[in-house]
Amino acid sequence: MSLNRTTLSPARTPIPLQDEIEIRNVADVDYVLTFPDSKKIEGRGKIFLTDLRLIVVAEPPSDSFETLSVQHTSLLSIKSEAPRLFNAPRILVEVKPTPGGGLNESGSTRVELRCSKGDKEAFLRFAAGLDKTRERAVNKSRANPEDEFDLPAYGAPGASGSSSSSAPTYATDVPSDAPPGYEP
Repeated sequence: MSLNRTTLSPARTPIPLQDEIEIRNVADVDYVLTFPDSKKIEGRGKIFLTDLRLIVVAEPPSDSFETLSVQHTSLLSIKSEAPRLFNAPRILVEVKPTPGGGLNESGSTRVELRCSKGDKEAFLRFAAGLDKTRERAVNKSRANPEDEFDLPAYGAPGASGSSSSSAPTYATDVPSDAPPGYEP
């Protein structure tokens, strides 16, 4: 989880990382961030779901909070609650801080997202998409545990990676302790 680290466009939407795809977004969402030291930040903004992260963007930004970016593998739990008689739908997320993300790493942070004025159907679809995307990311990280904190970095301004990619290279050396008949 990173606080105020997401690069935004002039329209205040997140600029995607390399190969990142936006899945859903919802405006007019109330948020409450509760940190391990019991400090709270409350406000209203937009939420974005990509294949790599959950992003909360404050509207308008404050001196202490502009964005929250959370990798799906840092989401410890997600609980979606459908609206009841007088309550708005909400999503409760417990987040593990990312090393070097700008927050105290001693405990988890609680994020509450509530749709009191926005499109409730879009919010419920967002909640379902968040759960499915997190599940995919966790399964993928279990297959590649060393990639847990390796999000691609933002490229240099004006850089385009679409036509200058090179084919991957593979090592063809056979390890000295390989079993007989081993071929890379």
